Amino acid sequence: MNSFKEHPVLVDFTKRSLIEIYKLAAKEQRRNELKEAFIQYIKDSEKLVPDDIPLLEVEVVSAQSVDRVSSDRGSGAKMNLAVYRPKLPEGWYWVGQSGNCSAKLIRVKPLVPGVVTGPLSYHCAWTDAGSGKDHGYSLWNISPQPNYRALGGIARLGKKRTDWVSPNGDEVKGVACVHESLCAEGDIGGLIWNDAGTHARADGSVWEIKPKGENGIHAHTFFCQGNHSKPNEKVYVIAKGPKVKFVDNS
Repeated sequence: MNSFKEHPVLVDFTKRSLIEIYKLAAKEQRRNELKEAFIQYIKDSEKLVPDDIPLLEVEVVSAQSVDRVSSDRGSGAKMNLAVYRPKLPEGWYWVGQSGNCSAKLIRVKPLVPGVVTGPLSYHCAWTDAGSGKDHGYSLWNISPQPNYRALGGIARLGKKRTDWVSPNGDEVKGVACVHESLCAEGDIGGLIWNDAGTHARADGSVWEIKPKGENGIHAHTFFCQGNHSKPNEKVYVIAKGPKVKFVDNS
């Protein structure tokens, strides 16, 4: 029953089953009149939704609600990396792993349909190809669906040798991107890890994602970089405001 509430769908409808009502008019003038009225109706309906109704719940979890996923043990890197993510009760999602930080992690819960969605894909930033190690290590950034924002990255550490495939299965179960209307631009913070010492052919590194000023929620996630330089890509965090219900249970 809960899956029905969280993932409603139209059954037995094709892409041509539903069309705008104004397209049913026989005459072009009438179609244009109905189209204008239709657009105005949508705009008026949007005004009926109060601005102070929360659409997304964000919870900062306690240390007991965090799982250690893996570490770079065996990679040969001079720096150490352990990655964590929050435990997920039913109806909750996570937005990215945390690197070397098991405190103040967040999970999110949609209060209305459509505010979170799964990733479009995962973009590989680095693998330890050429290192000759017994296990495979790789860094990935989340690529969001249109109109959504990715808020973090994923490190696949200590996998089978040459296992550099895209994150999959249980390791990405429950990961989500957040609608752009609920996000704000963030900043790249400090270096968390780099692969110096692995002897991999390519360079890779992990960098903190943090809010820009006081307008965002710190998820303690990270951005994966395909070299050792500080990234200049845009990153995002969940914005503070009336549309986000924020609960700190840490």
